Amino acid sequence: ATIASVSSSPIPDRAPDWESFYANFRKPGYVSGFEITSKLGGGMFGLVFKATRQSIGKDYAIKFLKVDDESVRDAVRRELDAVRHFAQLDHPNLVSIEDLGEVDGIPYLVMSYAGQETLRSRIEQGRMTRDDAMRIFVQAARGVQALHHVQCLRSGVASDAECIFEFLCVADKREIHARAVLCDHKVIF
Repeated sequence: ATIASVSSSPIPDRAPDWESFYANFRKPGYVSGFEITSKLGGGMFGLVFKATRQSIGKDYAIKFLKVDDESVRDAVRRELDAVRHFAQLDHPNLVSIEDLGEVDGIPYLVMSYAGQETLRSRIEQGRMTRDDAMRIFVQAARGVQALHHVQCLRSGVASDAECIFEFLCVADKREIHARAVLCDHKVIF
């Protein structure tokens, strides 16, 4: 595995080697200093894994960014340009960006690990009380406010954000009007 720090251009010039990635990602140290332990999820822009920092035993999330398609590559490039700005945020309702890097031509982000229970999974467990729904909404809104304060918001609503508002609209049979724009992160608590 070839590992390099991300310099001024976070997208590597060489093509991503996904074959090498899948052959090696579970090996301790594939991402220097980390051991990847499990897959958390994935989508159009990347794959997210839980990883343990070997030196301190602390868990993190590592997102490997898919940059194969040229249109996706441009979108990822724009997002990575904003990451350095976003990484300066330290807020309890946002996942923090800890590092950037590249392995086998694949850029990655190291983020704080916030757990695996998503809002979607919580809703699927059954009805929440109005107080629990409002507590979660307030936490998400505070994160959005912090992003807005440093101008890190993007247009569009993440699927888990939609769950917040769909659920809040039926909490205690009261209609609650709310609209928020979230970045690419799921609501996790």
